[in-house]
Amino acid sequence: QTRTLQVLTLPRSSVARHVQTNDGFSLRSGGWEEWPSLHVNIPLVQTAFVIGIFRVSTYGPQLDVALTLNGSERPETLASLSGVRFANNVGIFAGTLPGGV
Repeated sequence: QTRTLQVLTLPRSSVARHVQTNDGFSLRSGGWEEWPSLHVNIPLVQTAFVIGIFRVSTYGPQLDVALTLNGSERPETLASLSGVRFANNVGIFAGTLPGGV
């Protein structure tokens, strides 16, 4: 099992944060489960265009993924896989975030 998150700020394409973890984790069926160690805080001094790339690979049979930003789930990042033995999901968020986020 592995999870990664990369956050880039543009226009200079600087990597604001990179997190990768493959620590042991077990899933439970019937609901959302936050994975530990994949939370990042990135203080923006000014408004910035941000690209977030996240990837999840784990054993099936089901994987539901969503990216939350400031406590709000981003609907454009929702994904669901079911009926599989192994699940892999890659998602991309791109948007302008105000300073102080």
